[in-house]
Order: sequence, then structure tokens, then C-alpha cells
Amino acid sequence: MKEFKFWALPYSQMQMFLTALPAGIVFLFLVFSIDRVKYFEYLFAGAFAWNLFFFLAFLKRVRISFSESGTIHLYVNGKEKIVAEPQQFEYVRGIDVNSTTNQSTLYLVFNGKDFTFSFFENRSFGSSKQQELLQYMVTTYNLEKELYKKSLMATTYTYRNPAFKGVSVANYNKSEK
Repeated sequence: MKEFKFWALPYSQMQMFLTALPAGIVFLFLVFSIDRVKYFEYLFAGAFAWNLFFFLAFLKRVRISFSESGTIHLYVNGKEKIVAEPQQFEYVRGIDVNSTTNQSTLYLVFNGKDFTFSFFENRSFGSSKQQELLQYMVTTYNLEKELYKKSLMATTYTYRNPAFKGVSVANYNKSEK
């Protein structure tokens, strides 16, 4: 049984940007409309409080465990979100497993249910948790690598599971998203 634990924001970078944008606009309005020297302490305390609130509200503890039979258990803040057999695992999207220079959002897709994780880690030494997780999944499930997107920040790859069976009509529940 293999297990990976990490801190992550369960949103993509664009979603986090759009969430923080209103507070950033208000902060910029305050910076340019008041005396910055006179109210520096309040501006600093406000920025500190916003960052503290943002990370306390959105930062989650994620645990992904793999059993000997290949079953994947995904926990977010200690609550089990999904238990999936290898045939239900569709693909994972993230960084190149051989590269340690970039970082991107990790996407896990199981039978139409997708999970997004933006890792919150210091990558100054060695490989990252995302890279270790991807390497383990690629070797365990024999995932097929394909290029998804190149950008200035990172090159993103999709690792597809050849054993994925698809969504069956018998297991489909219309009330689920």
C-alpha cells in the first residue's frame, strides 16, 4: 500500500486568481486613495489578514492512497471523496514525470468526476510530491503519455489509463455531477 500526503488548493490557478481579484481591486483602490505612510500598519494588517483567511479557507490536506489491488482512495481534509478501481481511473494531467523544473495544476479524472489540485510546496530540493505521485501512477497503471499544452509557465502532459472502461449506463446516476 502506497500513500501520498500533501497540502493543495483544490482549485486551478485561474480560479484562485478570479477569487482573489475583487480583494486585489479593493486593496489597490485603498492604496491609491489614502495616505500610504500614515495608514501603513492598517494596510499591512489587512493584507496579512486577507492572506491568512485565503489560506485557512482554501488550503486543504490531501491524501491519496493506493491498495495492493490498485484501488485508489482520495481523501480531502480527512473525508473520503472517492474510491475508484483501476478501470474507473480515466487520466491524470500534470507535469512531465522526468522534469523537476516546472510545476502545474494536477487534474485527476475518475469516470467523469474530476479533482483539481494546485500544490502548495517548497520545491527547492529534489523532486516534488506531484512528480513522485505521477511517477508512481505511470509505473503502476502503465499510463500512456501525451502532450496536452505548452505554455511559458509549464508544459502539461496527459497520462491516459489504457485499462479505462468508460462510464457504463448501469452505473450512471443523473443526480451526480
